Amino acid sequence: MRRDAVGSFAPFESLHPTVLTVPGLGGSGSAHWQTLWERDRPDTVRAELGMWNTPHRNSWVTKLDQAIRSAQAPVVLAAHSLGCIAVAWWAALSPQPFGWPVAGALLVAPADVDRPGVPDEL
Repeated sequence: MRRDAVGSFAPFESLHPTVLTVPGLGGSGSAHWQTLWERDRPDTVRAELGMWNTPHRNSWVTKLDQAIRSAQAPVVLAAHSLGCIAVAWWAALSPQPFGWPVAGALLVAPADVDRPGVPDEL
């Protein structure tokens, strides 16, 4: 299912992308925009990367790759904070043909992991 321009639901078409949210450090709380999208949009699911408070690059990239590959439609990534960095790591380590399986990405407030004083785990 998807919403049409006036907000009512229309049948989901298989060629419409799946929105895959990619939270950052700590995951996304109950009032976070990603969680609200997941609740309100039937085309939106979370990439469960795990280790939300102790991120590990290789683990996150592997789990993100698995989530992308298991989607039944093209994917649009909607990442926040450290999730944006995970998407960049994935893109660098797992080059894909243009437009498939990832049709696009929304990167919101990428974490500045290179700033002085940032914790080593980031």
